[in-house]
Amino acid sequence: MPSIRADLVGGRIVVTANGDVTVTQHVGDIPDALAAWGDTLATVKDVRLRAQAPGWCSWYCHGPAVTAADVATAVDAVTAQDLDVRVIQIDDGYQADIGDWLDRNTAAFPTPLTELTGRIADAGMEAGLWTAPFCVGADSALARAHPEWLVDGALASDEHWGQPIRVLDVTHPGAADHLHGLFATLRSWGFAYHKVDFVYAGALPGGRHGDASPLDAYGEGLRIIRDAIGEDATLLGCGAPLLPSVGRVDAMRVSPDIDPVYEPPKGDVSQPSMQGALQAGACGSTTPTASSSVRRSAAVRSGPDTSTPSTGLRSPAIRWTDSTPVGSSSPATCCAPANPPRHRPGGRTPMTTTPADWRANPTGR
Repeated sequence: MPSIRADLVGGRIVVTANGDVTVTQHVGDIPDALAAWGDTLATVKDVRLRAQAPGWCSWYCHGPAVTAADVATAVDAVTAQDLDVRVIQIDDGYQADIGDWLDRNTAAFPTPLTELTGRIADAGMEAGLWTAPFCVGADSALARAHPEWLVDGALASDEHWGQPIRVLDVTHPGAADHLHGLFATLRSWGFAYHKVDFVYAGALPGGRHGDASPLDAYGEGLRIIRDAIGEDATLLGCGAPLLPSVGRVDAMRVSPDIDPVYEPPKGDVSQPSMQGALQAGACGSTTPTASSSVRRSAAVRSGPDTSTPSTGLRSPAIRWTDSTPVGSSSPATCCAPANPPRHRPGGRTPMTTTPADWRANPTGR
């Protein structure tokens, strides 16, 4: 699997690769040069562009404390105000635990998720769902039932969601069947937009059942998911290896979370801000959480998009940010609440983060 690295050494950027390199020159600025490189890679990899529809993501309104009622309120607000929102995506907080994706956090989602997908479809929109498919909480029912499905010695995190996070071994036939069945079930429930997060976990080294390199195992995991959800579904990769994801996902997140402030804390562009929504793009496509299309388009490019976001209060429950990049539509997402409550999936144990921590690092769920 190809890998390219850029390191700052003695005031200079040193680029290295683990394979053959073709050097090209481009007249113009860096964003244009990177865009041209992405177009070339798209041609070589036979990757085609698929525009991403505008959408709403629950994370930036409600964080991990989202409820079914919150999602229903968003659907009603979109309908009442005739907003150009075509995807309603439920994020972290609906599930019983990390790895137990078909089991609901019944305190927040007391009725089957199919009731929400039906309501979303009736409103003329597409239902989306967040998962972290290669992550398995050490306390989850999955980890207890099938420890043999976990990559030996691999930890995606020492502690996240209040527990160590193990890695699903997709080279194990049982785990592979489980992963396929999971996403086939979610698709049958009406979810056609899939935000798969923390998927770097699938590329971590460790002892696997099958003879596969970490990156090959990662690619196999994405292949299984794609086969289960179908070619017509949308697959958004987050926290993912970049080049190994080209040709395998429809869009790729490449920046931190957005936040309802333009400048990031202390000018650190790795932290949440509105700048993140402007600094990502690929071959004319950007997603609400500052992502870029890489499956049927090309690889990631950096630099500002030419779109101009606008921010406003569209309903008492929702704050929105919109952007429309060149060549395609871009989703709209709402922004983070000032004081989101602490929460752990299933409502069992509070997370170790405080509201202030969550604001400073929304991805540290």
